[in-house]
Amino acid sequence: MRHTRVIWTVLFGLVLTAVVCQGQASVTLSPTSLTFAGQLPLLAQPPRHNRTHGTTHATNLAADDCSLQFQGSARKAVKLRTKDSGKDYKKVSNGDAISVSDWLKMTCSLDGDVPSQIPATKAMPGIETQTVTLDGFLVAAKFEATADHDIHAEIAESPKWETPHVVVEVPPGPAYCDARKKVWSLVKAELPAKSTSTIHVMETPPKVRITGYVFLDSAHGSTKFCQTSGGRGIHHNGTQQVRGLWEVHPVLEVSSE
Repeated sequence: MRHTRVIWTVLFGLVLTAVVCQGQASVTLSPTSLTFAGQLPLLAQPPRHNRTHGTTHATNLAADDCSLQFQGSARKAVKLRTKDSGKDYKKVSNGDAISVSDWLKMTCSLDGDVPSQIPATKAMPGIETQTVTLDGFLVAAKFEATADHDIHAEIAESPKWETPHVVVEVPPGPAYCDARKKVWSLVKAELPAKSTSTIHVMETPPKVRITGYVFLDSAHGSTKFCQTSGGRGIHHNGTQQVRGLWEVHPVLEVSSE
């Protein structure tokens, strides 16, 4: 009888561990039966599509589908500015392309000008009412398939991952279609045919030139705008390299070498 109790104790412990690790389950143990209710143990769950080269997930939506609609809400009108919206904007560096280092220096100089109340529906005058052209390397990109449908891309001054990254965002919709297709074509060039991946870290980062508007993603932080990442960076090799909450958003034009 003693041996029987030991066997049941061990068996109960094994099943309870498997079930509780998965969560939301109950276990019933009797001398003649062992049953559980709730979610199946981890090993019985169906596999999820998830592979890593910078953590990649699957979606049925196409990142370069220009019929997608913006699904976000925070500062929506500022994120969805068009070429006409910025026809009278100041051109950073007189329209000449700047480097990532230049961008970081420029945006840090803007931190002190940000008002305590950032307008929700319009660009901050003299701060976000600027058109900028940025040169760099496309080091990673992410299609926000389950969020606002933007393409979040990261630009670095060097093709090496361990350098500061700037976030540039391409919204969905016809006004951004050419830029969106161009960015994602560079990503797809490194993906398998018919891939449904939504996140990719570039194996051979291409040199790109992007043009768009200055934007502060204040939804992710309220101080030290040019220093904090706000947790927005794509992770690779255990690190993310985004520097600052300042973005080029929306991106209106993209070209590559």
